[in-house]
Amino acid sequence: MTTMRSNARRLIGIIFALTLVAPCSAQQRPPEPPGGDSKDVFRRPVFLPPDRQTLRMLSTAQILSDQGRYSQAVRLLQKILDEASSGKRNEDSFISTDGEKRVEGDGSQSLKRAARRLLGSLPPAARDSYELQFGGQAAQLLDRAVSNGDIDAVSEVQRRFFHTLAGYRAMMLLANDHLMRGNPHQAALCFGAVAESPVAGQYDPELSLLYATSLYRAGNTGAAESILVALTD
Repeated sequence: MTTMRSNARRLIGIIFALTLVAPCSAQQRPPEPPGGDSKDVFRRPVFLPPDRQTLRMLSTAQILSDQGRYSQAVRLLQKILDEASSGKRNEDSFISTDGEKRVEGDGSQSLKRAARRLLGSLPPAARDSYELQFGGQAAQLLDRAVSNGDIDAVSEVQRRFFHTLAGYRAMMLLANDHLMRGNPHQAALCFGAVAESPVAGQYDPELSLLYATSLYRAGNTGAAESILVALTD
């Protein structure tokens, strides 16, 4: 294990040296959760009633999924994500982890993130249905964003359609952009989101190497070494 960690340190040192060719003088912003704004990190829960209609949609989507009615379930979840992105609903409404009452602190999550988390936890058949219904739209938006060199539009794709193939690619592009601009904290969060997704293996070894590099540059050398050790096992 000591030898493996030593090799991991040498490997990440090489990767880190290579990434120094990227501009690193940009001011680093506080880390933000992928798909959210940096202001979300510092926002305290406010005492507003949760969005009951969206809560019902979340609950219904879970019931439909449990019944194997995946096509309907993913449509409801996508509606939540679309409305949150368009500002039709209060994206920062919070729910408790049991979905029943509002709480403060780590037990709360935004409705949008709850929908996204549920999408990621669905069985493969449900994710296939999601890709079939929304993957094409996401791919078109991503192709247009890349053609225009519009990183904000790339970010919008991962916010709305993260659990599509195009959404994962968008997150990888966003993570690379953060890394190149000298924002390793944000890069690590974005790479980490893909690393925890069902398709993480499709992006390795590139994903693990870049994720480790971002963590290393952000000062989390222990986590970076662990990722590289796991990669070389």
